Amino acid sequence: MSDKKITAFSTFGAERKAKCDHDHALRRSRQTLEEITSEYDRHRVQMSRRSGEALGPETVGGTADCDTHENTLGGLRLSMEVFRASQELTRGSKDKSEPESVAIPDETFVEDDESGIDYIHMWNIEDVVTRLGCNVKSGLTAADREERLKEDGYNMLTPPKTTPMFVKFLICLFGSFSILLWIGALLSLGAYLIPKLAGNAADIGNIYIAIVLTFVVVATGVFTFVQEASSAAVMEGFANMIPQECRVYIDGKMQQVEAKYLVKGDLVEVNQGDKVPADIYLISTKNMKVDHSMLNGESEPLWRCPEKKFTNYMDTQNMAFSGTNVVSGSGTGIVVRCGDFTEMGKIAASASNSEEVQTPIGIEIDRFVKIISIIAIVLGVTFFAFAVIRDNMSGEIKWMTNVLFAIGIVVSNVPEGLLATVTVSLTLTAKRLEKYAVLVKNLESVETLGSCSCIASDKTGTLTQNRMSVSHLWQEGTSLMTVETVTAKECFSGLKTSEAGTAAFAKLMRVATVANKANFDDSDEEKNKMLQSVIGDASETALLRFVSTLPKMAYGDDIASPGLGGSRPPRFESYETIRDRFQIVAEIPFNSTNKYHVVIIDERNSTGKFLNYTVLMKGAPERILARSSKRYTAAGVPEDISKSSSWKSDWKAAYNDMGGRGERVLGFCEQTLDPSRFPEGYNFDTEELNFPIEDMTFCGLMSLQDPPREDVPAAVHDCRTAGVRVFMVTGDHPLTAQSIARQIGIISGESVSAQDLKTSAEGGLIAPENEAQAIVITGAELLAMDVDFLKDVMKRYREIVFARTAPEQKLMIVEAAQSLGLIVGSLGDGTNDAPALRKADIGVSMITGSDVTKEVADCILMTNNFAAIVEGVRQGRLVFENLKKSICYTLTSNIPEIMPFLLFIILGCPISLPTILILCIDIGTDLWPAISIACETAEADIMRRKPRHPTKDRLVSSKLILYAYLQIGVFQALASFACFFGSLMRHGVPLTHMVFNYDYNSPASGKYIPLEILNRAQSAAFFAIIVVQWADVLIVSRRVQSFFQNPSKNGWMYSGMVFECVLALVFIFMPGLSTALSTAPIEFIDCLGGVPYALLIFFYDEVRKLWVRNLPKSWMATYLNY
Repeated sequence: MSDKKITAFSTFGAERKAKCDHDHALRRSRQTLEEITSEYDRHRVQMSRRSGEALGPETVGGTADCDTHENTLGGLRLSMEVFRASQELTRGSKDKSEPESVAIPDETFVEDDESGIDYIHMWNIEDVVTRLGCNVKSGLTAADREERLKEDGYNMLTPPKTTPMFVKFLICLFGSFSILLWIGALLSLGAYLIPKLAGNAADIGNIYIAIVLTFVVVATGVFTFVQEASSAAVMEGFANMIPQECRVYIDGKMQQVEAKYLVKGDLVEVNQGDKVPADIYLISTKNMKVDHSMLNGESEPLWRCPEKKFTNYMDTQNMAFSGTNVVSGSGTGIVVRCGDFTEMGKIAASASNSEEVQTPIGIEIDRFVKIISIIAIVLGVTFFAFAVIRDNMSGEIKWMTNVLFAIGIVVSNVPEGLLATVTVSLTLTAKRLEKYAVLVKNLESVETLGSCSCIASDKTGTLTQNRMSVSHLWQEGTSLMTVETVTAKECFSGLKTSEAGTAAFAKLMRVATVANKANFDDSDEEKNKMLQSVIGDASETALLRFVSTLPKMAYGDDIASPGLGGSRPPRFESYETIRDRFQIVAEIPFNSTNKYHVVIIDERNSTGKFLNYTVLMKGAPERILARSSKRYTAAGVPEDISKSSSWKSDWKAAYNDMGGRGERVLGFCEQTLDPSRFPEGYNFDTEELNFPIEDMTFCGLMSLQDPPREDVPAAVHDCRTAGVRVFMVTGDHPLTAQSIARQIGIISGESVSAQDLKTSAEGGLIAPENEAQAIVITGAELLAMDVDFLKDVMKRYREIVFARTAPEQKLMIVEAAQSLGLIVGSLGDGTNDAPALRKADIGVSMITGSDVTKEVADCILMTNNFAAIVEGVRQGRLVFENLKKSICYTLTSNIPEIMPFLLFIILGCPISLPTILILCIDIGTDLWPAISIACETAEADIMRRKPRHPTKDRLVSSKLILYAYLQIGVFQALASFACFFGSLMRHGVPLTHMVFNYDYNSPASGKYIPLEILNRAQSAAFFAIIVVQWADVLIVSRRVQSFFQNPSKNGWMYSGMVFECVLALVFIFMPGLSTALSTAPIEFIDCLGGVPYALLIFFYDEVRKLWVRNLPKSWMATYLNY
């Protein structure tokens, strides 16, 4: 088939055909295509009319007719693709000198082994034996296996490339933000070494800065590495997908062999409970079902049958694929694909080859580093040039001094403590998510969850419980009953056997209980029957769990049996007692041909005397109905179906209701055998059928469904409120997917299908003229869409369910959403989900997911709880919000740190804040308050906001820079200068010494300022910044809400304010330390110097917030709200 996405519906084809040339050959091609399409649609309509028919062999659609339709559809799809491919070639030949070639595979034999991988299942057994050189009776010889193993290698998936631990550590040390600090450390070291090597006095403070910056980078790097390494250690504890051992015929003898030693051509046997060790071409099966959920998301176990060959590789029944589970029965087959060449191997390779996407917070941090670097470099170069020009005008250029001050300006722009703040903030959030059972593998992924604007979620095991359960039941004279109605205790508390409905219900429950091969796993100590492990297939497990919840039930002794003359006394017994009493004497197992399960039970009275045999049957409803001539009335009395004119219409209505919900429907019936014809000890022959399975009495209908997780609807609602779109992407049947989507709220109103869509002349989307906001798209329909058309669909419909999708289509969905500018989170547990998880902005795997999926995921839901994702979105938004606040808090102090250098260069003012005190602020007093903001609780509207736009809502925006530098930063600089110059004036320093004094620290200068006075003034300026930072941390804790209306309850923040004040006083007053930091004790008035400015900052921001709240669309509000 051509790589182009070709339309698969008559609506698309009809419109595009009108644009083609009308030459004879193309007309014949179209005519043939229309015939095939018409036949395709006819079979598709018949399939859809059967509602849940394609859900599995036991459903309404599990009939022979369904198999016929599925097989026909498979062949028709291939024919349609070939004809459309030829049309594409005909159209393209005018523009291409070398048109694409279309290879129609030989379904009997494929010459090219690799190109024929998708059609190997169409070979007959003779071709397989010839091609692989194997024996279907004795298997391979030991020598042959050894030779093949040397040639082909182990049956193992090639492990993904891993980054060595030392490289991971270096990445943590030299990330984008860390590089900025390393540059700052090197510049500080240079600022010390340059004058030192030149024989001049060097500022020892620069060495301190270099040492401290190096310590900060190394400490935060180690912190990050340890956190991510701990997550990696958890990942290494997960089990491998490939089974350890399997049963292989070697030299005609069955042997246990480690799975990695399998080779192509091996004859392998798999039984219930096994994992399939390789891709196997089945040659014989016995009631074999496999769980394909790891490969295609299909929640229902699928039948395996050597005779059922469908064109679609994943739909065929004569193949068992590597990594899938055998849930019932057994099979024998020939290994045709090993390791990386298996279906699982292809998916794993696709996942490992998918391009990883940088996290949104990573993009934002890189951008922030660039902004800060540009600001620092521009300021440094600009004022270095200004200083050189000034010196040139004075006649002497002080190159060394100017270089050192330029370095000081650059270093003062570096937020030294911000790396630690970001790292700790992400780590604290990751720890909080662990409480919700979310394991974060990469710290940056924490914020990505909050950025998500679209979540593409698998259905089975993620949105649903991955546990089939009884959903509805129907009997004579009742409306459709839900399991909540049936299992409610009050429905049983007053029941008496004489009451209508009790006996009939007991009859239905007896069939469901006894004609059931599932059993609770005694090794599981779980007391709750709904949670205890069960050995058996999904349908019978659901029935067993259901009957186990019923307190007690009558098995119908009050109903007279033929030939017994009268009724027996009623009994109420548990399901265990009923199973023990009714011994099974013969059984016809369920299979895909008969579509029913029959057991014959031996009925005896309380003294053990034989009464009669009874045939119990369950299966596809139409099969059960066809074999039933009677039905139980509400009173539990058999009555001919023909006597009721409305019964069949009631049956059909109930059946259509269940099937329309996408549920799996089962019918139940029984027949009491005449003991005169079937006496005690009768030898029942289940092959020749020497007993009747016609003229049965219909008991009722029961429907099964993999129910949604209880907290998922609320979680989906929260996502909708938060503006996050939730797509369901599943391999399950469209009806089932749509039913679950409606139950959990993904689809909230009217929906359409892809068949209702049309294309415009330009190839765009023409949607139906209705108000529907939801659409259900199948994998076959998705195949017909190109990426642009799919993007149009995503723009038009907010609620989308993708059903019957293939792994590469999940990847296509993620890429299409990303191309629309959406930040996509992808959830899944199957190997088929891995490529999409890797490509998504954040991939989330279930704890029960495959190893491949967990390897590529960014985080893992340890309890498979979708609701945890909502908390992840909340925490992700909160961490972004708090990081923005922390950055704003940190950047505001940059202005009072930079301005002293600028004023010195421009006006010759003494430096009010030396580099050592800048360091004391950035990685000393500011650190605790900045980190404490990470503990700030969310503002009330955080989950009512739209997801942030990746290119408009930035972590560090121009508005934030404007706010931090030119608003609050200016107030802080004024406070610092006021206290600095005020202290100098109080200690007798004249104004003439405060301007144009470039030699203020030289005793030989006429404007020398004594060091003690200078240090005291610098300490006053330093403490003033601490005071105004109190106001700063309070105002950033609430960006829009008033602090008076919603004061912060963050105890860590208030303790951080006390901490920075105490630490500043220690720096200033502690003997020895004050000498090292060049500080000096200050007066009480100096301590209060910054208070007026702190109040000014606080009330200025309250006015700003008031303006933003009341006039949100005003010009001022736009630029005042960062």
